[in-house]
Amino acid sequence: MRYELRLTAFDMLDQIHISAALYETPDDPNEPSGRVWARTATSRSKGTGTATEWIREVLDTMQSAL
Repeated sequence: MRYELRLTAFDMLDQIHISAALYETPDDPNEPSGRVWARTATSRSKGTGTATEWIREVLDTMQSAL
């Protein structure tokens, strides 16, 4: 079995919106793959200055939503 996590995040005005979905793909190619988990989160943007800081902010927000 293989898992694939899709994470989408965007900064809109003063909010960061995040959507995450986990999909599983069975070892047998005849078996259907499907979404097994989904979550959304929103937080107030801190106005970070670099891309790396923004990514950390997104991941911290999603971790808090777990």
